[in-house]
Order: sequence, then C-alpha cells, then structure tokens
Amino acid sequence: MIDISITVEGAGEIIAKLGVLSGSLHQFSGAFDRIGTLMFDNAIDEAPEFTGALIGSHRLRSTNMQATVTAGGGGRRSHGGGIYVAAQHNGGFARGSYGPHRVGPNPWMDRALIASTPRAIAIIEEEVDIKIKQAGL
Repeated sequence: MIDISITVEGAGEIIAKLGVLSGSLHQFSGAFDRIGTLMFDNAIDEAPEFTGALIGSHRLRSTNMQATVTAGGGGRRSHGGGIYVAAQHNGGFARGSYGPHRVGPNPWMDRALIASTPRAIAIIEEEVDIKIKQAGL
C-alpha cells in the first residue's frame, strides 16, 4: 500500500477565512433593503393612478434573503384596495363613475420587477464581493 500525504502551509488560516465567509453568506439584509427600495420605487412609478390610493397602498418588507413589495389590501374596496388592485393587475370588472366596466390587465408589478432585476443582480454581486473581501479572501 502506498501512503501519500500533502502538507499545505496556512491551511488552517484558509479554513478559518472560508468559515467566516460561509457564516456571512446568510446575512444579506442590507442588500435586500436596497433591492426592496429599488423595487418599491419602480412599482410606484409603474402603478396606475386614479385617485392616488393605489400608489399609497404599496408596502415594502425585506428580510435577510428576500424583499417583497405588495399593493392594496384584500379587505379594502377603495381604488387602492385589494379588489381593485386584483382587477387592475389581472384584468376584471370594476365599478366607477361610468358604471361597471372591464378593466384590462395592467401588470405594473411585473413591469417593476423586470425593470429592477438587472440592478438587483448587481447589488447581490457587489454584496458577495464585499463579503469575500471582509473574510480576507
């Protein structure tokens, strides 16, 4: 039987740095705060405006690994509420000064997501680069 052994100088240091990097890769709250703000601003810009209630109903929530922008609320029946928002987003029937009418699909959140994606990817890449440098790699 042949025994082969390899000795690497500084292996402990590299393993320690990789451990630091591994631990920091679960903490992207700053990046997702920035991504959420970007998405929120794009959603506001893309939202249809009737009374301003729909624009005012947008909310942002971000965590360590996710950013979510929502609009309207299921229990509200105003133009900013969930019923009208669903009709605006998916197409449907709505009531207004002209009586019941068909509302065509207006997927402003989809457009906002598409507009946000390239910059969001760049933000994540920047954050990974920062974490690699902070780990000393």
